[in-house]
Amino acid sequence: MGAACAAAASARSWLVTALGVAALILALVPASRVGFDASVEGWFLPNDTTLERYQESRERFGHDEFLLVVLEPARGDVFQNEVLVPLSQLAARLDADSLVTRVHGIHNAVVIQAVADTIRVEPALGELPLEAEALDRARADLLSDPRAAGFLVAPDAAHAVLVVDLEAAGLPDRLAFAERVEHLAGEYRSASLRIHVMGDVVLHRDLYLKVQRDMRWVLPLLALMLVVVLGVAFRSPLAVVLCLGVVGTSVVGARALMAALGWGDSPLLTLVPVVLVVTGVADAVHVLDRYLHARGADTEPAEAMRSVLRELFRPCLFTSLTTAAGFLALTASQLFPLRQLGVLAATGVGVAFVYSMLVLPAAVVAFRLRGHTEGTAVARVLRHLPSWIERRRRWVLAGCVLLTLLGLVGMLRLQVESRYLETFHAKDPVRQEAEWVEANAGGLASLEVLVASEVPGGVLEPAAL
Repeated sequence: MGAACAAAASARSWLVTALGVAALILALVPASRVGFDASVEGWFLPNDTTLERYQESRERFGHDEFLLVVLEPARGDVFQNEVLVPLSQLAARLDADSLVTRVHGIHNAVVIQAVADTIRVEPALGELPLEAEALDRARADLLSDPRAAGFLVAPDAAHAVLVVDLEAAGLPDRLAFAERVEHLAGEYRSASLRIHVMGDVVLHRDLYLKVQRDMRWVLPLLALMLVVVLGVAFRSPLAVVLCLGVVGTSVVGARALMAALGWGDSPLLTLVPVVLVVTGVADAVHVLDRYLHARGADTEPAEAMRSVLRELFRPCLFTSLTTAAGFLALTASQLFPLRQLGVLAATGVGVAFVYSMLVLPAAVVAFRLRGHTEGTAVARVLRHLPSWIERRRRWVLAGCVLLTLLGLVGMLRLQVESRYLETFHAKDPVRQEAEWVEANAGGLASLEVLVASEVPGGVLEPAAL
């Protein structure tokens, strides 16, 4: 195979280069259309029993997602018109949104109370604004009602909560809804009234924006670091461009596969480009380094590249295979994103190998690459490194053993963390807001208990009730 690659690269260098560039351009189209998926369902395998039960529950009873909007007056409690009026208006505007199924709050709470021989059923709040006597009665009714106290209103009435039930929606609609809610809340915020908005839709929006922002600077930063290192090593702009081309193609190939399989980005899968930048450049560097050593003053590029590929094809093939096999081992995981990571990383490694052994050599021959690896600072350091290691071999081995032991100790201290908020930094404003809401207005997660009966209508029997 090495000889075949060498023959194709030398005899049809421009054709192979053009085909490689064309394949990259074609793959860019689907690669640019990969969406984003931060849903909890995305962590489960399609046939997972837990996911099947969850989907069954959603089919029977609808979507379970909700949003909390907490109104907190700076002074006094929530039973004042300065809080109840904006609360009622905000609830009405939220209820009119196409993504909202219902809004629960003290504005539409109903008092159900036994009075002598009758049952009192009436709205907890009348028509706003309320007189002082009506405010006192609403305070007494709601704080004594276990359905409202601690749920829709704090036990000390320090804040009131709107629970907004949401329809199922895709990411674009969810992002737009989160923006709309934040805009609405901003209209009612003031120095005397703080409004907190929190829920999965808000966390997903912030996570999506952070991932997008990170990818906008992490990948360019990695590319810049590669440019600096490769530029110092090869002192050839063309060599740098070719290495970046191999790495970029491996990333694009992996993302094109994501699009073909209908997979979306997730916080874990955003690591794929970073992993491929690190692993995908190795074969290209080996080929270029050996080529620049093999090409003397009188050696033709094609002849030099043929000798390089005959020497490097097998070792590069086996290193790529072992790297891909290591990633594919992740497909044994019970978590779907880890399986995806294994498949995508292995695919990227394979693409990088093919381009390093075929397209890169063809481009080198076509453009008659010249560069230098001798005389650079990197070359001088590497030249003296083997003798330095040999003289200090005992210390080097001892250091390796010590680092291995420290790594094992660290591994034993690892803990599994499934709390979603741990994704965010402790000082992140969104996490701090979410933790405040959890501590003061109830949790952000829901728990559904499905009670079923084998007899039609059996759950309505007194024994079941």
